[in-house]
Amino acid sequence: MVEALRARIGQKYELEQVNRLITSDIIARYALGVGDDNPLFCEPEYAASTPFGRVIAPPTFLATVARSRPQGLRGVHALFAGLRIEFQRPVCEGDRLKSITALDSLEEKQGKYSGTSYIQQNVTTHSNGDELVATATSYSFRTLRDEARERGKYQALTRKTYSADEIAEIKQKYLDEVKARRGSGLLDLSQVKVGDELPSLIKGPLSVADVICWLNGVGAGVFIKSSRQWYEYLNRHPAAGMVDEYGVPDAPECVHWDERIAKKIGMPGPYDYGWQRCAWLGHLVTDWIGDRAWVQQIKIELRAPNYVGDLTTLTGSVTSVDPDAKSLTVQMQAVDHRGRLTAKGEARVVTDVPHLGAAHV
Repeated sequence: MVEALRARIGQKYELEQVNRLITSDIIARYALGVGDDNPLFCEPEYAASTPFGRVIAPPTFLATVARSRPQGLRGVHALFAGLRIEFQRPVCEGDRLKSITALDSLEEKQGKYSGTSYIQQNVTTHSNGDELVATATSYSFRTLRDEARERGKYQALTRKTYSADEIAEIKQKYLDEVKARRGSGLLDLSQVKVGDELPSLIKGPLSVADVICWLNGVGAGVFIKSSRQWYEYLNRHPAAGMVDEYGVPDAPECVHWDERIAKKIGMPGPYDYGWQRCAWLGHLVTDWIGDRAWVQQIKIELRAPNYVGDLTTLTGSVTSVDPDAKSLTVQMQAVDHRGRLTAKGEARVVTDVPHLGAAHV
């Protein structure tokens, strides 16, 4: 199977897309799916008053256009491991995107989670007609489910019980969140210094409802199908289903909400979507840069799973400022309540805003 998959390297094909025509409603639904109600993403009248002239999408929005899925290796589980996206301009309402992908590399690794695994890298271009809008590179670990379960790398982790006082503190942080958003204020590069910290955000404690909101915003994608469409998919891909204790094959993504199935692949319980956590870090950055700047590049590496019940704190700081290029870079990280680093990344922000004009959808 491995050599057959390697033979596909470089072969381009068009992705099955969740959304092609990008509307303001689709962008808003995605943003709200990760708890981001920035009016630049959610309110067309406000967005029209900004330098962009219309609603633009958060930097990880391409997840709801088309997500490159791991190919081949039937029955071998896939764990999303990270991304790198480079934009020519922001994705905005009115775009009609076409997504072309290809397997770029397949590398064998040895690790504690499942022993032998494979890092699968795909490169996807997203174009609006003849205009290249973005190039996205995604990484996935392909792992052996039975081996991961037997090794039990994460089984010692337990779910935290929160006190009423802790929940009250979390609630207050959420209520104060918008106060730190820059909004229409100017990101003045002359006032930004290396080492400046971004206002932190929290996400969680992660719940199955958070996962549902994410799926509502991003779209079900390739594996989550209903009724006849699911069984037609199983007929084409017999090893795709995760069979529960009652003999029913479910979507492999049920590991994100079904504790018993999650334990079959060596996890202590359901966990978040990797793209979801990437979107959280994007939220951290866009809240800070305001509505007169945009993310030209974002890179994120996922380091450990984030489980239902986990509370995540997102932090970041400025690592470089280039006034001549009208740009800066920030590093960001996600740390759970145990102190585990679960994700880290970097974003390049540009303050030279392209005026995109009025949308015609």
